[in-house]
Amino acid sequence: MPDFSKNRTIAVTQREITDSHNEVRDSLDRYWYDFLHQCQLTPLLIPNHLPAARNILQSHNHYCGMLLTGGGDITSLGGKDTVRNDVENYMLTLSIKHNIPLLGICRGMQKIQDYFGISLIKVDGHIMPEQDIFIDNHLCRVNSYHHYGSYDTNDNFKIWAKAQDNVIKAITHISYPITGIMWHPERIKPFHDDDIKLFKDMFL
Repeated sequence: MPDFSKNRTIAVTQREITDSHNEVRDSLDRYWYDFLHQCQLTPLLIPNHLPAARNILQSHNHYCGMLLTGGGDITSLGGKDTVRNDVENYMLTLSIKHNIPLLGICRGMQKIQDYFGISLIKVDGHIMPEQDIFIDNHLCRVNSYHHYGSYDTNDNFKIWAKAQDNVIKAITHISYPITGIMWHPERIKPFHDDDIKLFKDMFL
């Protein structure tokens, strides 16, 4: 029997999907459930509706962190999901105000960079199922699914992963518990132990 006392809840954002009936739905890749289960974490799904998201995040005091997932472009890069943008801005503000750990994945890292005034530009060669990058100066294989990135950061962040062309792949804020990575740990099979450790170190 698993030790359920070790499970912790994190607030998780979702992407916007428009189906064949022109209904707009919030969506989360099911691989996230498997990955978070391995990390002993339980997702609290956050809707792309600011009043509802605000009520959930203010009324639930048992979540131990927040996860900005991937999928689609942020609004400053042409993305149309302005409601998700508002929700994630609110979550970043909440993270800073209350010192709540927050992790951004791919688009989520871009949202963090944009929030803190880091410019993102179009980058080539970063759409592939496997890519060798340097994580803490060690060569590691991850995945890459983004069209935008950056080669520079600002004084708010420490860079701890880069692609071989120097595109930044992971950042951590020097003052707040905010981290971003540009790969998708939920899409790597089997899951990487280092990714599971990153989540546990941040949220448990």
